[in-house]
Amino acid sequence: MTPRDNATIQLRQMTVRSDYRGKGIGAAIIEFAEEVARKNNFSLLMMHARNNR
Repeated sequence: MTPRDNATIQLRQMTVRSDYRGKGIGAAIIEFAEEVARKNNFSLLMMHARNNR
């Protein structure tokens, strides 16, 4: 995770291997990222998603 400014943190370069998809791993990572952002007083978590299946 990379701070962008005082309010924004960005989750970058996250991927779940194809053989592990559909098991809730990506959702768990996002939930963890949200928790980290909140605990560090960021008001915005920025992510970019691609469908590379």
